[in-house]
Formats: sequence, C-alpha cells, structure tokens
Amino acid sequence: MGSLQSKNHQLKPDDVKVLEQRLSFFGKKIKLRALWIDDNPEIVKRERVILKQLGIKTTLVQSTTEAIEYMENNDYDVDMILSDISRDENKREGLDFTEWLYKKNQKFHRKVIFYIDDLDLSRGVPPYAFGITNTIMELIHLVIDVAQRIEYGSEH
Repeated sequence: MGSLQSKNHQLKPDDVKVLEQRLSFFGKKIKLRALWIDDNPEIVKRERVILKQLGIKTTLVQSTTEAIEYMENNDYDVDMILSDISRDENKREGLDFTEWLYKKNQKFHRKVIFYIDDLDLSRGVPPYAFGITNTIMELIHLVIDVAQRIEYGSEH
C-alpha cells in the first residue's frame, strides 16, 4: 500500500501492516461499489483515491436528490453509502437521508458510513448508520467490516 494519506491524516507504517493483514482475506482487492454523498467533493478526493487503490469503486454525488436519482436509475446497485452529515444549509441532511432510506424504502438496506470533519464521540453512532468517523484509517476499517459481512453472506 505504501504511504497512503488523506486530507489531514497519514497512515503510519504500522497502520498499513494492519490493513494489509485484514485485506489478505480478500486476495488482492476488495470489490465493492460505494455511493459517496458529499457537497464538497474536493474534501474527499484523496480518500476516494485510497479506496480505489483497495479496489472499491466510488460514485460521487453532491446532494440527496442526486443520490436518490442515482440509486433509482441503477436499481439500487451499491454495496454501501459513504456520506457527510451537513450539506448546504441543512445540518442534518445526511441523517435525514439515512432515515428516509431505511424507513421509506424497505427494499434497500445498505450500510451507511458517515465521514465527517468534526466528530463528537459522546453523541455515538447516528440511528440507521453502520458507523461514523473522521479518520481515514477508521473509514477503511469500517469499509472492510462491510465488505466482510457481504463476503460472508450476511448482507444483501
């Protein structure tokens, strides 16, 4: 994996070793499709490059409307959703989307991981979310967790 880094985070050599051990389960690469929802795509540019190196195809949309349109046009063919929480003027946009996804659309149950800048651990993981983080290392671990569940057949 080499020296992977993201906006404010660098993976340490020990982190890379741990990830390589976890990734050995999948062979060379993880094969997942992720829908990434973020109204500021430049913020997650490096993270998307890292996920691509791991074999994860990400499709980036910038709004809830685009996300819904993408899923409906692609028969909900994604393995997971990565999202920010605050978009535009709505500080709860990602939370509202996730709630809608699980309450209104019974045929689509995919894991949602929130990737945000300002994480308050005392608030816990939001309802209907698989995880929440503000570091690239934990994001990768959460993505691997989802991939293992899919591989073992406990998802989809």
